[in-house]
Amino acid sequence: MTTSTYNFERHNASMYDMEALSGPKAGQATADFLAQNIDGQEVKLSDYYGKIIVLENGSITCPQYVGNIHPMNELAQDFPDVEFLVLYTREAHPGERIGAHKTLDEKIKRAKETQQRFGEQRTLLIDDIEGTGHLAYGTLPDMIYVIAPDGTVAFRGKWNNAKAIRNILQKLVSNESIEGLRSPFRIPPLTANIKAVMPAGMVAVFDLMMCAPKVMYVHLKEEAQYGFKS
Repeated sequence: MTTSTYNFERHNASMYDMEALSGPKAGQATADFLAQNIDGQEVKLSDYYGKIIVLENGSITCPQYVGNIHPMNELAQDFPDVEFLVLYTREAHPGERIGAHKTLDEKIKRAKETQQRFGEQRTLLIDDIEGTGHLAYGTLPDMIYVIAPDGTVAFRGKWNNAKAIRNILQKLVSNESIEGLRSPFRIPPLTANIKAVMPAGMVAVFDLMMCAPKVMYVHLKEEAQYGFKS
């Protein structure tokens, strides 16, 4: 995958396979990757091994990620012994004002803007311009991983749900089984979705509306399978 292909100019739901996840599964070893923190220092995922890690993909144009920032900040405060990381990836819904990243400096700028605009308190790791970390951990815009202290995956979900992750962490720290637990898609109001991508431009809003039916179809199909239980 080329850099220009990875950092797409327009979002299209057909770019994602939301039913077949790539990346390490529960019980498998994590894939290490190199990134930069918000201060420009190189860090690796393995630098954080030894503690439970919650790793979420995100970008400033991803409504699902943006909608989870405040509840995830609260979760981080409630679990101070857990390392909460956000891997800043490509823009989920690029537009004419916030477009696809052309350089790593652009990507770092957007990560800093996210931190300032939304009060992101978790540790931001900026993926490289080729998306090495993102490609290793599934290419969906808001995937969530819970990683055990030994570096193996304890849980993964195709989208973050702060309430579900709280339940998972509570069970993990109490040495209870998390088998069968899920992180179901949290459906934000349409107005919240539009508000989240509006800064990127009307192109981003249009593309969001076009992809919504497919996302909802996959969500409803999953919930029907599990009996509509979170």
